[in-house]
Amino acid sequence: MINGLKKMFSPFSALSPHSHLLPLSGELELGRKLKTDIHSHLIPGIDDGAKTMEESIAILEAFEHLGYERVVTTPHMMQDRYDNSHKKILDGLFEVRRELEKHSCEIKLDAAAEYYIDDQFEKLLYERDILTFSDNYILFEMSCINKPLNLFDLILEMQIAGYKPILAHPERYVFMNNDRDLYYELKDSGVLFQVDMLSLTNYPSFETQRYALWLCNNGMIDFLGSDAHKIAHLDMIEKLKTTSILKSVYDKNKLLNDTL
Repeated sequence: MINGLKKMFSPFSALSPHSHLLPLSGELELGRKLKTDIHSHLIPGIDDGAKTMEESIAILEAFEHLGYERVVTTPHMMQDRYDNSHKKILDGLFEVRRELEKHSCEIKLDAAAEYYIDDQFEKLLYERDILTFSDNYILFEMSCINKPLNLFDLILEMQIAGYKPILAHPERYVFMNNDRDLYYELKDSGVLFQVDMLSLTNYPSFETQRYALWLCNNGMIDFLGSDAHKIAHLDMIEKLKTTSILKSVYDKNKLLNDTL
């Protein structure tokens, strides 16, 4: 199936790491086309995202300004780093929604989680205690350096449980960039890919952007996500509206954001 994606694209053909500097004659749709953002950190004070309620509301207002209708915020679930639970996330969601009602912002806010593959995740998975969104999608991440030994076993377990796994920011995993067959193996196993829009702007690095472009050129992007942690990230993403890179993502990939 996915082997059909191994086309004539060389890793960095069609788009260079600097192609985002090429302006278009007019702005492309961003939020109005995608409709839903599936990756952000907007519940204040529970991970490395928004620090205050005021910041959370400002970011949501920025999403509305970009044309989005819905945001699924995804706090980190990571053992020994963030002391989060599903109750803590849902309680935080309730508070942000309540504050949002005091403003003119009409964006719809939901919450799931960004699950890091660790012992805590395995326990939650085996207990079927997972925060999902839309059609039982689950967003997960892993070590950027080493592939989890049981990665494909966990993917199968997610699917047996009825979840649809989405890998967050595949462009950021060094071990996959060094062994690109893993991208195809994950696709063949049914994993969907969510690329960070920040990566397309060369944040946090040009190297990350190069692999985001490789995924784009090979038609492997299923979702775009903001991965917004602060208001400055929305300012960076807004600049994509007037660049050729966003058009290339739309043209070469079948994005699913607007199906949620």
